Amino acid sequence: MVFSFTPDSGQKLNIKTNFITNKTKKQQSFNILFHLTLAVNMRIIDDENFLDLTEDQKRAAMLSIYNIGRYRRRLRKKAKKYFDQVVSDIGYMFVERADYIKDFKTISENEMLETLKGLSEVQKEWYVIIAHGMLESIDRPKMKQQRAFAHSLLSIGIDKDKYIDIMKKMEAHYKQTQERSDKQARDSMNVLLSGVEKMTDRAFPKGERDIEAGAKELLNILNNTIEPDFAKVIFVKSVAISRITDKFDKERLRDHLSLYCIKYFNDDQIEKFYEYLTVLTKAMIINGRTPSEVKREGDSYVW
Repeated sequence: MVFSFTPDSGQKLNIKTNFITNKTKKQQSFNILFHLTLAVNMRIIDDENFLDLTEDQKRAAMLSIYNIGRYRRRLRKKAKKYFDQVVSDIGYMFVERADYIKDFKTISENEMLETLKGLSEVQKEWYVIIAHGMLESIDRPKMKQQRAFAHSLLSIGIDKDKYIDIMKKMEAHYKQTQERSDKQARDSMNVLLSGVEKMTDRAFPKGERDIEAGAKELLNILNNTIEPDFAKVIFVKSVAISRITDKFDKERLRDHLSLYCIKYFNDDQIEKFYEYLTVLTKAMIINGRTPSEVKREGDSYVW
C-alpha cells in the first residue's frame, strides 16, 4: 500500500506501509509484536534511557496512535490489542482508568503535537515504530487512518528520508531476527537428529540386521498383514518411543500407534508388541543383547 499526503506546509510524503507484504494472519500477529520488540527491547535504538518519557509524553503518544487506529470513534479488535500492549510497555497510567477517551480529552491535538515535537531523536524513532505498528495492525487502513499517520510524522519533523531510514533499520533488524530464528531452528533440528542417530545406534548396534529381526517379529505378531518395509518403520519408531519415554506402557504405545498405524492392530496384538518391546529393553539393559539376538521360543523370548 502506498499513499501520499500533503499537509498545510505543502510538503508531500509518500508512505509505503507494506513493510511485510502479503501477510498471513500469523505473519500479521508476529509483525504487530515485532514493532513492540523493536521499540521496547531497544535493538534499533541505542540509548538505554530513550523510554524515559514523562506522563504528558506518554499521553500524547497514546492519543496519537489512538487517532491513527480508530475507526468510527473506536479501536477494532487487533488495533485495541496493539494499543493495550503499548500502554503496558510504556507503563502509562490513565487518569480515568475506566475510560481512556476521557483521559485524552485533557489534551488538545495541538498540545499533543507540541509534546511529541519535544521528544528526543531516539524517542521520535520509537514513536515512528509504534505508529507504524498501529497502522500495520489494521487489515485495510482507511484513508483517514493513513492521513492521521502521515500527519503525525510530518508534524514532528519526520520527513520522507527520515521515515525511510527508520524503516530500513526496522527491516534490517527483522531480517536479522528471522535469520537468527532460522539458525536456532536448524541448530535444534541438528541436535534432535544427532540425538535420534545416537539413540538408533544404541538401540540397533548391528544396524540393519537388528532392524530386520525386529520387523520380522512384528510381522509375525500382525500375521503378515503389512509390507516388510512398513513393519521396519513401525518397529524403529516404536523402539524409539519405548526408550525415550519415562514411563512407557501399553497406553503410551497405543497413543503412538494411533498416529499412523493403529488400524493394523487389535488389542491382543498391541499387548504382544508391547511385551516384545519391553523384552528388547530388558535384554539390552541387563545383558547387552540386541534385537537380532532375541529369539522367540513358544510363547516367550530368550536371549
